[in-house]
Amino acid sequence: VRAPACARVCCCPMTLERALYNAVQNSIDASKWATNQDVPCRILLAVETDPVVLRSRFTVDDSGPGFVPGLHREGFGLAMIRRFAASVGGRVELGASMLGGARVSFDVPSSEN
Repeated sequence: VRAPACARVCCCPMTLERALYNAVQNSIDASKWATNQDVPCRILLAVETDPVVLRSRFTVDDSGPGFVPGLHREGFGLAMIRRFAASVGGRVELGASMLGGARVSFDVPSSEN
C-alpha cells in the first residue's frame, strides 16, 4: 500500500472500506476464475491526493487476467464501487494494470490534513 501522509477523505469510512475490499476481492476472484485454482495474484493498492482539486484517488492494480474486451461483465463488487463513487461525486476508471492484469481506480473528495 502506498498512501500520502496528509489526506483526509470526505466520505463514509465504512463505505470506502467496502469499496476497497470489493476491488481487492475482485482481483483475487478473477485470478482464481482464470486459472481454476488458487494461484497467487500480486495486488498493489495506491492512494494519491491532489491538494489543488481536493480529491483522493484509490487504485487497485493486479497481476491477474485483466479485463477481456467484449467479455467483461460487471458484477456486484464493481457495481457497488460505481454506486459509491457516484454518491460522493467521483468516478470509476477501468484499465490495464502495470502488473499485467486489471486496474480499477476511483476518486473521492478529500481535504487537507
